[in-house]
Amino acid sequence: MTVQTRSLADCQTAAVKLYSLAQAAVELYDQVPSGNGAPANGLHALLEVLVQKADALANDIDALERGARAAAKEARS
Repeated sequence: MTVQTRSLADCQTAAVKLYSLAQAAVELYDQVPSGNGAPANGLHALLEVLVQKADALANDIDALERGARAAAKEARS
């Protein structure tokens, strides 16, 4: 099974999108009354997506780092 690693540019784009999502979450948090209901549920869903995307980005960055280290090691030998 081949695992496709995203490029550094892909990771940078994902980081910008995550930053935008985080900004939106902060704005919503400031405007949404506490409790249950559609606004609170929407904020909860947004935060879940934000966490999932951040985890995926962290994994992609780890894969890039491992690949860079392996390439550097191979170049030295």
